[in-house]
Amino acid sequence: MPLFLTLFSLLITAAIAASAGWLAGYCLAIRQHQASLAKLIGKADTSQNNSAANDPLTGWVFRQRTRFTLAEAITEGLGLDADKITRDLQTRIGISLKKLGCQKIVYRAPYTRQAQIYYTTPAAE
Repeated sequence: MPLFLTLFSLLITAAIAASAGWLAGYCLAIRQHQASLAKLIGKADTSQNNSAANDPLTGWVFRQRTRFTLAEAITEGLGLDADKITRDLQTRIGISLKKLGCQKIVYRAPYTRQAQIYYTTPAAE
């Protein structure tokens, strides 16, 4: 019986260590995403505090309760003008939204080939 308990405690310890490693990797990805966004919008000093409250896009995304477009995330979330939107910026923000856990929804109206792309936050699902 003690051998069973030892093996069980080792299994539990390994599961806790694996989940802690996953969480540390997830937090690292969030910090890297925040640093890349800070560079993108022109913040000079990112070493002060990398919390989600200081990242304008992260705060804006998690305040959303309905679906939103990429253009809305850029103009409202980052406060950039519509004439500053480039393909490169759209790609970077799309990657950032994916890292934040947003789900991409592609809507195609009947009889048209044009797609409308929306995003939803994990909280809105």
